[in-house]
Amino acid sequence: MSDMSKPVDTRQTTEIRQSPGRLLMLALIGLFLVGLSIMLVLGYAKETRMGALSVPVGWAGLVFFGAALAVTLKRLLQGSRVVISLSPSGLRDVRVAEKEIPWGAVMAVGTWEMSRQKVMVVQVPPEVEADLGLTFIARKTRAMNAKLGADGLAISAQGTKVDHETLLALTLAYLEQYRKPGSSEPPPS
Repeated sequence: MSDMSKPVDTRQTTEIRQSPGRLLMLALIGLFLVGLSIMLVLGYAKETRMGALSVPVGWAGLVFFGAALAVTLKRLLQGSRVVISLSPSGLRDVRVAEKEIPWGAVMAVGTWEMSRQKVMVVQVPPEVEADLGLTFIARKTRAMNAKLGADGLAISAQGTKVDHETLLALTLAYLEQYRKPGSSEPPPS
C-alpha cells in the first residue's frame, strides 16, 4: 500500500511495481483451485449436489484456473518490475497495452467490482483503444468484461504494491491535473 496522505507530484512519473509476495499468494490460491478442479475432473464430487456436472465444471475450472496460474507464475518469475506508470502525459499498464493511454483520450475512470474484487475501468474512444496495442489477455477478455459491466480497459492493482483505492486516487489526481485550465502539462503524444 502506498501513502496517499502526501500530495501527489503529478509533474513526475509514478511507477507501480509488481509485488512478488502478493503474486506468490495468488499463485498459491491458483494452485489450490487447479487442485480442486482436478478433483472434480477425476469424479471426487459426483455424490454432491453437482452430480454429473462436476466433471464439465472441473474441466472448465482446470482450463480457467490453469491459465490464470500460468500467467501469475510468469509474472512472478519477472520479479518486481514496473507494470503501471502514471505520467503527465498518460497512463500505461504493460499488462493491458503496449502504448500509453493519453489523458486527453480518457472519457471516464471508474471502479467495477465483482466478488469483492475491484478493478479500475478506463474508458477511451474505440479508435484510441484500437491504436494502443492491447495485450493478448486484454483483447481476449475485453468483450467478456464489457458484458459483465466493466466496459473499458480494466486495470487492476492486484499483484502490485498498491491497493485499488491508491491506484484510483493516483489516476484521478493525474487526470485532474491534466484537465486543469492552464495546466503546464504537455499535450498527449
